[in-house]
This record gives sequence, structure tokens and C-alpha cells, in this order.
Amino acid sequence: MSKKKLFNPGPNDPHIQKWKGFNHPNGESFDLSHLNAHAVTYPSGHTVYVTYSHHCFCKEEPALNDCGEWQYYHPKDPRPFHIHRYELSKGLRKIIEELHSAYIGHAGHSDYATIPIGQVNGRETYYKVTFAVFRSEKKLRLHVTSAYPIEIREKLKKIRLENILAKVLRSRSQK
Repeated sequence: MSKKKLFNPGPNDPHIQKWKGFNHPNGESFDLSHLNAHAVTYPSGHTVYVTYSHHCFCKEEPALNDCGEWQYYHPKDPRPFHIHRYELSKGLRKIIEELHSAYIGHAGHSDYATIPIGQVNGRETYYKVTFAVFRSEKKLRLHVTSAYPIEIREKLKKIRLENILAKVLRSRSQK
């Protein structure tokens, strides 16, 4: 297993670039390599370096919170591993690669979201993917802060990915 990172995250960018799999005590293994850091070059010509939070496959849930065998031991925030979030997370890379043509909206604070349709237990569901865009070590960064199924599609104030990227580039160059 290579220790080489895709990019230098800088001192203020602590996001994980290479995920270790989750091994349940019953012997079942869950590969998380689909959430490893990667770069995406969008049609606008912008290259964005992408990382994912453990919130894409973990969730605080009363039935699991006290069940140590399902605990994913993230260095700063251990949480229960969540099968549905894990299964949906397998489609995250494609969602991020297609953000330039997706419906994106403001999700509060400095986060954005897209809500495509995913599958949970063979049933279609809305899948809310929230992310932050920023610069780190002169690179455009996108960090998926969370991704989870929702029952009702939320209304988002629409914004294009190119506008988000341009805003991040402008705000940094004005400092």
C-alpha cells in the first residue's frame, strides 16, 4: 500500500486522502477505496482535487451508537458504520465527476449540495450530497462533507459549478 498522496493538502487541510477499509468482527469487509482522493478536470478547464468525509458511510443512529462492533474509528470522530450510506457512497465519484451538469444549490454556511436519485434496498431515493469548495496550497479543493438518503427533495437556490469555482478563485486572489 503506497503512502504517496495525490496532492499536498497543506497544514490547514486535514482531510483523509486514502481510506482504510472497514472490517466487521464477523469477518465481513467493506472496501472504502472508492472514496480515496482523486482529481477531476471539468469542461471549464478547472482541475479540482476531491476528498470525502467519513459522514458518507457513517451515521449517528440510536440502534448502532452503543454497538462497538459497527464502530468506525475515525481519528477525530468515531461513528457507527452505516450500510445504506456505504452502498450509496459507491456512486459518489460519478456524481462529483458530473457536477458541472448537475443541479447544485446552496446548502447553508459555505456548503453546497446536489440531490440526485440513488437506490436504497432496490428503492429509488433522493441522495443529498453536501460539499465545500476552497483553495489549499494553490489547488482548488472539493470536500464532500456528507452524503445521505432523504425522503423529500429539498428546494435549493441554484448555482452553477463554474460560478462556485470562479468565486473561490476570485476570493483568494483578492486577499
